[in-house]
Amino acid sequence: MVLVSVFVFSFVRLRQCCISDRSEGGIGILLIATILISSLMAAVYIWRVIESAYFGTLSNDSSQLREAPLPLLLGAWTAALANIYFGLSPDVPLDLAQAAANILLGNL
Repeated sequence: MVLVSVFVFSFVRLRQCCISDRSEGGIGILLIATILISSLMAAVYIWRVIESAYFGTLSNDSSQLREAPLPLLLGAWTAALANIYFGLSPDVPLDLAQAAANILLGNL
């Protein structure tokens, strides 16, 4: 189901690119091919995770299981808390993105 939804999304997106860039010709075709290939590669990578998580064999050997190292736990908790904070208060990332857009697109 994941593969089908990724492919359908890519196909719809590609049709939008073709319709809007009809005058570009070869560049539009190159863009379509690039998006389609990258979407299919992403679907293959995701399928490998799904296959090992849902269809893999479960090992009963729990003697090798340990808690993750402290630096890994600190990094994961920092990322999780930052995700919650910036999700509830997006002012800082939005201000930074606006400043970057003004710098990059200021001459247009």
